[in-house]
Amino acid sequence: MTVPFENDTGNIVRKLARKSLKSEKRRNLMVVIAVALASCLICFSIVMALSTRQIEKNHVEDTYEAVYTRITEEDVSTLKGLDDFSRVGEYYMLAVEPAEQGYNASYIYCDEETMYIARDQMKLLEGRLPQKEDEVVVSRYFLSNYGSDAGIGEKVMLSSESFHGEYTVTGIMEGYKEKEVNGSSILLSKEALKGWSGYDPADYRAYVHFKNEQQMDETELTARSREIAKEYQLEMPIMNLSYMKFYKQPVNVSMLALVAGIAVLVIIGGYVVIQSIFRISINDKIQSYGQLRTIGTTPKQIRRIVKKEGRFLGWAGIGIGILLGCAAGFALFPRGFNLLFYAAAIVLTALLGWFMVSIAIRRPVKIAAGISPIEAVRFTGNQSGKAHTHKKNMRLNPLSMGIANFRRDRKKTISIVASLSLGGVILLVTASILLVRSPERIARQYFPDGDYKIYIHSEKTEYEVMSKGNPLNEALRQEVLAVDGVTPSADTIADESYPLCNEFYAAVRQDSGPDTPERKVYDWLSTDAGRACIEKSGYVAVQDLTRA
Repeated sequence: MTVPFENDTGNIVRKLARKSLKSEKRRNLMVVIAVALASCLICFSIVMALSTRQIEKNHVEDTYEAVYTRITEEDVSTLKGLDDFSRVGEYYMLAVEPAEQGYNASYIYCDEETMYIARDQMKLLEGRLPQKEDEVVVSRYFLSNYGSDAGIGEKVMLSSESFHGEYTVTGIMEGYKEKEVNGSSILLSKEALKGWSGYDPADYRAYVHFKNEQQMDETELTARSREIAKEYQLEMPIMNLSYMKFYKQPVNVSMLALVAGIAVLVIIGGYVVIQSIFRISINDKIQSYGQLRTIGTTPKQIRRIVKKEGRFLGWAGIGIGILLGCAAGFALFPRGFNLLFYAAAIVLTALLGWFMVSIAIRRPVKIAAGISPIEAVRFTGNQSGKAHTHKKNMRLNPLSMGIANFRRDRKKTISIVASLSLGGVILLVTASILLVRSPERIARQYFPDGDYKIYIHSEKTEYEVMSKGNPLNEALRQEVLAVDGVTPSADTIADESYPLCNEFYAAVRQDSGPDTPERKVYDWLSTDAGRACIEKSGYVAVQDLTRA
């Protein structure tokens, strides 16, 4: 901006800034690298946090809230007819068997509703679900590795114990992490399911999605799911803990705190490094700035020259850092890509990077603008305002020379030590965060009430054990539930012979009158209607307690 009666020197300032940039390529490279690394780390942290949140959302949004297990085909049809649900998916896990080609085949039957519910795990890319006994849907990984790149309508060979021979491909799907586990999911028809030797008519599963799930909290969803199970004599449903956890905590506070902490540390480290580089550069160019002052350049113009250099290098580094951060985030979390999230990460990184560069060059800009022609002539590079005495017989060696060099500019030394220390702190903090994220802690996020670990101990491999049937079955569940030989039931919980239960009390004040609302509710709970309400909610009415 040019004020009245002031010459427009903008073009001259831009030319001088360009000349300065061309004359200090090493400094430019160091500043761009520092800004790019800081911006990359900030951008990657934001992208990581937003991508993991998007992955969680994809995994639970519009999927299912509860799953009913050990049910029949008729039970599935009954659930499909209920008004409570907008979607009910039918599912049957046949077997996991090793194939002759060396992979592990997971044979599954499911309908279109289940395919939509499980779209984040297996997505039908083209074709249709199988209908005949010799039809299958296989993944692209299976076709490229074991199916000779067959297309829809062509034959593939299955070579496991239960299913072997040629099958016609009716659809191609995208599996989830099949390469990592050396396995492949294969969808069969209901006709093939019923013809399977291990078919159990009462081993279906139903994944249910409520119509108004957004208006219901976890307690209401659980209570209604259990009411339906009792009404139609089904086993108690398994609630989708991932769904409950996601909507119970809309904002991941721990992840937000982690990103904020990383951003603060990176900004502080970048500030120290960038300021140190610019201070060294200005010290080297003191005489040049003095010459500019001699020919009439004002402090304001010198300030603008240094600012233009800093802004140009800052934007260059920020742009490179954003590209690297987004690329790294997409490479590690491709399933969490969301255009709006990436745009937010870019904008936020640009703002934080610009803030970091602006405060980092503020002090160097002030130093450059305050240089007078006389100070430039007197400047020697060891300017501190104090005279130093030197030992005449000083022994010269690499250590003494290094110490002497550190003493020449104490501020520069402090800046370098601070930046290196901060880098070490960031490295240690990041390593500590990664190390403490143990599998047990991650599992406890989804199973907070779990206190026991169940291991498969066998000389055979996991896939060999699983191919003969999942050992984590209903029999094992009942065995685990049987504590001290007692299986949980309404009777064993009521007489307290089954110890693993929580107690809930209804209490009122002793001076509550018989006509008060709380006393009426208290007395009503002891009636048959009250007990029925308690049992309908999934609890056991144990006993009446005398009034305290």
